[in-house]
Amino acid sequence: MKKIFFFCFLFILMPIRMFVGNPVVLPQAFISELKFDVNNNWILEITFGFSKPYLQEEYDSICIETSNGFSRLKLDNIEDSTNLFVITSDSLFAPLAINRDGDRIKLYSYLSSGSWGELTKDSLVFGDYPDSYFDFLPVDYSIARISYGIGFAKDKSPTIGVENDTVGTCGTLSGFIYDKNNNLVTSGNFILDNPLYINSAGIFTTSIFARRFAVNFMTNNYEPGHFQGVRIDTIKLNINPDSLYINDIHILTDFLVDVEERPVKNTSLISITNYPNPFNSTTNFIITIPNELQSKPKEINIYNGTGEKIFSINASEKLNAIWDGKDMMGNPVSTGIYYYQLVIGGKVHKNGKMILLK
Repeated sequence: MKKIFFFCFLFILMPIRMFVGNPVVLPQAFISELKFDVNNNWILEITFGFSKPYLQEEYDSICIETSNGFSRLKLDNIEDSTNLFVITSDSLFAPLAINRDGDRIKLYSYLSSGSWGELTKDSLVFGDYPDSYFDFLPVDYSIARISYGIGFAKDKSPTIGVENDTVGTCGTLSGFIYDKNNNLVTSGNFILDNPLYINSAGIFTTSIFARRFAVNFMTNNYEPGHFQGVRIDTIKLNINPDSLYINDIHILTDFLVDVEERPVKNTSLISITNYPNPFNSTTNFIITIPNELQSKPKEINIYNGTGEKIFSINASEKLNAIWDGKDMMGNPVSTGIYYYQLVIGGKVHKNGKMILLK
């Protein structure tokens, strides 16, 4: 069966010069964006913008492969200077289906008079097909290439026919960063897909491109022009555009960045818990601190999922407190995940998460 498949593919790649007198000469073609219309017909945007100078740039033929077969692309309306163009099944010598629920698309560029070894390939896998980074694609969404290095992202603002942008391609990841000793990291120049921004409360936010996201390291830009790879506890999330995801980052190795100083060496003597959690009206905080910190001012700060402080409780007079689910203006807050931090003497010592359900 493998031999039959190989010879069928070679037949499809038969020299175009047998049929076309003056073939178009093009760089390697890359998949730029995929979309389905309301009738589940596919629309594929192809670009030459990622071709590299060291790659073969004398291709005159493009072939598309899916789980349903192969077909060659008609190049009649493509000029040498074309950088971006849109194709459908009608753009091929023979109709070719792309499965709406999931498929693997391979885009081959080759020189019709060349050898098998000179063929180059780009690919995209989506939906329920094995090794896919994308789940089912909603109507009016596309899968768009962000860059050659990052690859593709789910896009709720398709740009078929024009250059891709990043509008509608990212979700937001937020949480705390902890070092290998479980201390809170409150400064640093870290990068996942994009830079992480850490606010004064120690909560980070960053944009993650919409896809099945799995990572076990991040980049530490510890000083201008100097980068360090930092191992982290694996993060696995299915990111969708314009959605918020709460996930702490736990660093597993040493890294070159200042960590907030601790006034007490044994931080295990400091704790804050809340109950019930989840809660639907009020929740109670219980604080434990060593004797040497009893006289210092204490407060519990509460933040929403985007890191905005919504309430502060003065805990200097007692080691327990109650929050009634309202903000500083006395307005009830909405259902969601909230952070709390114990601040003693102006230093953040402990933090936690709670869920408000209504």
